[in-house]
Amino acid sequence: RCDIVDFRRHDGALRVAHDAAAIEFQTGTSSRRIFFSFPDRSATTAEQDTPGLSSARIRSASFAIEAWENDQKPVLNGIPLPLDDYEVSRAIAISADDRMAVIGTEWSVRAYDRFGKQLWRTRTSGVVWQVVPSEDGRTIVAALSDGTIRWLRAEDGMEYLALYVHPESLQWIAWTPRGYYVASDYGD
Repeated sequence: RCDIVDFRRHDGALRVAHDAAAIEFQTGTSSRRIFFSFPDRSATTAEQDTPGLSSARIRSASFAIEAWENDQKPVLNGIPLPLDDYEVSRAIAISADDRMAVIGTEWSVRAYDRFGKQLWRTRTSGVVWQVVPSEDGRTIVAALSDGTIRWLRAEDGMEYLALYVHPESLQWIAWTPRGYYVASDYGD
């Protein structure tokens, strides 16, 4: 029995509200979905997709991304994207405004413009299995192999929030890089 969510799915398993204040994710290979709302400070199970949430957009008229899935040499609009040696691309998403493509890798989240110029890079504590930009263009939500979900500012990649939800009990804790936190009863 595992106490972390397996985020290795890429087919819309992580869904994000317009302003990234709520998310929904699937718990590994099961069909169980968890909906988390920061305004309500609650984690609940969802029987079906919650309306108003978006998943990663991986196709766009402005971005053609190839060789990104489990590859060390992703290509954006015909331009090879430089990754570190042995760094493997695991997830991609394109922002709603077509301003950037975001790639989740073995140890970072990277943002690129349509010309392949890296806008920013943020190192992570685990493999980035899924990335979803919020539709308002302000946030990138990333699901990691350590069972956490991270919120990054879209403008510079700075992490500002992390969340862990226990997949069975739905106890949760959210924290900032400075150590401030909020949790469910017994979640801390």
